[in-house]
Amino acid sequence: MKVIAKKKHAAGVMFILLFLLGVAMLVLGIAFEVKILLFMGAAFAIGCIGFVVWYFSIPSIIISLDENRNLLLPKNVIIALKDITEVFYFEAWNIRISYTWGSVTIQTKTKKYKYGFVADCETVAKKINDLRRGKHLSF
Repeated sequence: MKVIAKKKHAAGVMFILLFLLGVAMLVLGIAFEVKILLFMGAAFAIGCIGFVVWYFSIPSIIISLDENRNLLLPKNVIIALKDITEVFYFEAWNIRISYTWGSVTIQTKTKKYKYGFVADCETVAKKINDLRRGKHLSF
């Protein structure tokens, strides 16, 4: 089995730090009775909890290739390369920052599979497209 896509761990660290920032704002809002700080801290903490849960629900190895040249995806999904109709990616970004992770979407004849927090998503999409075209890649 050859690994094609891994989860970017920096994304999880970022969301955990933002969650801790929200908790700190919440504590300061309670301690100093500042309502706006209390509200912002609660919003940060609650918003980041969703991202942290989503992040930890994704396995470390997201996409791999088996010996029969099928893609292995989370939840025991197996896709033959010939069934893939389109592969595209979207890099995560902020107003000033372009992150080194993003999402990869694999469209088959029957279903669409989208995975987030993929490390170097552009290279992953290129590898899958090259495999679809019959190229033999070294990993």
